[in-house]
Amino acid sequence: MVQRFLGRARVYDMFQRALGSHESDRRFVAEHVRPGPDDRVLDLACGTARILAALPSDVRYVGLDISTEYIDAARRRWGSRGAFHAVDVREATVPPGSFERVLMMGVLHHLDDESCRIVLGVAAQALTSGGHLIAIDGEYREQQGRVAHWLLRSDRGGYVRRADEYAALAASLFRSVSVTTRSDLLRLPYPHVVLECSP
Repeated sequence: MVQRFLGRARVYDMFQRALGSHESDRRFVAEHVRPGPDDRVLDLACGTARILAALPSDVRYVGLDISTEYIDAARRRWGSRGAFHAVDVREATVPPGSFERVLMMGVLHHLDDESCRIVLGVAAQALTSGGHLIAIDGEYREQQGRVAHWLLRSDRGGYVRRADEYAALAASLFRSVSVTTRSDLLRLPYPHVVLECSP
């Protein structure tokens, strides 16, 4: 039932706001994405494109998501700030070398290993030679608190991994993979791993 409600754009946005995601997005952009002036940003599985509230107004943004409801909501709110397309990111066709930044926020833990490699391949192809993929996901850790473990098990994604497992998937397609673990981005004790990858 929870998963069905979170599939609705308005409910999803309210839930994210309650968790403190809007403030965490600003920190994520400032500390990890670090877009340059006029950077082209591709957001794979963009949801309702809430990250645009944290991105500079001069970035050139493209968001892809399989949910037509999420994409419609993104167009209503952010239509003048970017382009939005309803497409399965595993089947996306992106011109090679066309983006300085590719974002994947809470994507990999929804995908099995094979699908992860496909989507990471889309990201790798889309990046310029000096570009970066920045991915963030929930992660399992050793000696994890009960609340954090319950939150991860309750997530809609069925493939939550350890940080080293996410990194290994990325390393199969990217020359450089940097890993940062965080537990300070949400109001709840939710563990995140951030991958910063370059081709």
